[in-house]
Amino acid sequence: MPPDPNQLPADFPESVRLARLEARLARLETHLGVPTEPEPPTPVPAADIVPPAAAGTDDEFEFEVGQNWFAVAGILALALGAAFMLSLPYARLPAGVPSLVGGLVAAGLFLLAHVWRRSFELVAGYLRGAGMALLWFATLRLYFFGTKPVLGTESLAGCLPLVLAVAFNLAIGWRRKSPWLTGLALLSGYATALAVGSAWFVLGSLGLLSALTVAASLRAGWPRLGFAGIPLGYATYLLWAMGNPLRGGAIRFATEPAAAPALVLALVAVFAVASLLRPNRETEDAVPCLSACFNCGLGYLLFLTHTVAAFKPDLAVAHGLASAAFLGLAVVFWLRERS
Repeated sequence: MPPDPNQLPADFPESVRLARLEARLARLETHLGVPTEPEPPTPVPAADIVPPAAAGTDDEFEFEVGQNWFAVAGILALALGAAFMLSLPYARLPAGVPSLVGGLVAAGLFLLAHVWRRSFELVAGYLRGAGMALLWFATLRLYFFGTKPVLGTESLAGCLPLVLAVAFNLAIGWRRKSPWLTGLALLSGYATALAVGSAWFVLGSLGLLSALTVAASLRAGWPRLGFAGIPLGYATYLLWAMGNPLRGGAIRFATEPAAAPALVLALVAVFAVASLLRPNRETEDAVPCLSACFNCGLGYLLFLTHTVAAFKPDLAVAHGLASAAFLGLAVVFWLRERS
């Protein structure tokens, strides 16, 4: 019987046997019409595999730096440069021209922010904030920094442009639903109170701005805005009570009106409303707890400082009223929240 041509001797290497077997299987698959399986892909070394998140990290970082940090630096430089130019006297120009130029620059920033509100949303927000600050400073230029002021702060009609600038900024911040723009507008309001300097204007503005701060924080759900309003309001009162040194006054605590320290207790009650009426009263997170500590601590420290410095004969009566106010708030908190 003749030997089988496909049968190999027993001493042939195993690799040759496998190669012959694979060739025979391939011929059978071709003859039967069985589709051949594709060859497995060549494995890629693990060091060459780049996760999708890591691949986009550099692009995201460049975008963050390009749109955020460079934009903030550029817009801040523009706003500070414009404010510095507005603070110069310009004796050869009519008194209202610098304010007019500043207002036009602010209008240009608002227009650019409107054009870029969709394509460059973050940059548009920064431009809008710079425009708000520049508009307020250009209005302030009508009263200060020039060789001759255009308007005076002695009458309510004279203060009207500053009040309108603050109201316009508040409307923009609220319309854009932006807590930081609203906070910037409130900051311009507190600065306006100090710029005018009249006792009743300062005290009335403090009450109104504090109420607006609490209302905005509750209505829009911005607890941090209410928290930021506490030191702003108390710092404004302290600067006024010390004689308004930002306007060049001598440091001397105000003794008139005699009811001024009572406003501090009223501010404590107003800021406490933000905690009493907060929507998530079931939980006590960091913001309402810190707000309560700041409100009570700073409020009573300010009340104590002013009464000791300027109202020593009435100290017992004043602090009796303060005790009643703080204990009353404690009782209200306990009845409402068992806290």
